[in-house]
Amino acid sequence: MMFLPNIRSQASLLIAVAIFCMTGPSGAATKKGAPAKKTHIVASAQKILPRLAIPPYQIVTGQATPPPRTPFGYYKQEAIWIDHTINVCWNMSASHYASTKTYRHLITTAVQNAWPSVSTAKFVGWQRCGSSISNGFGIAEKDVGPYSAALGSELNHNLSGIVFNFTYKTWSPVCQSEIEYCNRLIAVHEFGHSLGLAHEQNRPDTPRGPECTADPQGENGDVTVGKWDLHSVMNYCNPQWNGNGNLSSEDITTIQQMYGKPGSASLSPFEIHFPSPILDGFCAITNGVTTFFADGTAEWDASLRNSFPLFGLTASAQLVIKNGSGHTIETTHTFTSPPISGGSTTKWRYKFVYPASSFTSIHKLTLNSTC
Repeated sequence: MMFLPNIRSQASLLIAVAIFCMTGPSGAATKKGAPAKKTHIVASAQKILPRLAIPPYQIVTGQATPPPRTPFGYYKQEAIWIDHTINVCWNMSASHYASTKTYRHLITTAVQNAWPSVSTAKFVGWQRCGSSISNGFGIAEKDVGPYSAALGSELNHNLSGIVFNFTYKTWSPVCQSEIEYCNRLIAVHEFGHSLGLAHEQNRPDTPRGPECTADPQGENGDVTVGKWDLHSVMNYCNPQWNGNGNLSSEDITTIQQMYGKPGSASLSPFEIHFPSPILDGFCAITNGVTTFFADGTAEWDASLRNSFPLFGLTASAQLVIKNGSGHTIETTHTFTSPPISGGSTTKWRYKFVYPASSFTSIHKLTLNSTC
């Protein structure tokens, strides 16, 4: 008779945790108006405690985007383009497009001679935009300070992902006599952002003081490479503005670690990590990772923990693979874990196949699971 109240107490705790995980802390701010991410799940306390009047909780699937293929460089790791062939277009009227041919050619040449010349990242297209664009972004022109609207693949589908200035009438008029020079240097810098690179002076190890007085600006990266690079084209503290448009040795090392060296296979295996859901309070999936191979095979690996000491259990799961637009590429059959005794942890592996032609478009993985 002493056991039942204890279970009710634990059940109440599960309910509280479930409500917190589904709603999140009130008033939590999100960047750029993005919705708050829900990462953990708490499910179906009723299944563990069938005799108690506890309402079941719907499983909220966890999902994640691929990290970079190697943990190297100062960039945002979820902003790496999975497909290295990136479409770009000019978002402007027909007359504006025709009258800016010289400026557009200058920017195209500057970009192609920089990042794509030392990596597998390629920018293709360079024509007028249609009504939409996939696996890429548009380029606009306004008399404002040039900018990239986001980092890397966060620009996907944005028809004004990068904005350049061809007149400099109100912003930086000094560039009116040096339009070719200004646009060349700016192009290399902004297209560095389009590949996922953040400003070098935003790094946490930036030496604040005489060597670097520039404030952090724009979106931060979350992975760093080597020492802080004064000579990076992404560093506002570079004594030469935007490195005079010339990539530093560290710029080259970083972009090659992100996208590979020229001629290297750009379809190397990559991993998608996903959050560690708690199922039914006592059952938890940890260290979950799925590895995708270009031949259309994949391996799902995780650890399954049973923290309830009195009985064994099994878990079942299903994976839903989606592209960057949120469309489903493949849904696996439901697969079952090996039995796990009370109070122990076991390895759980599942191999499956998916359409190999979809390899470069895989962007998200959703896990549906229960014990």
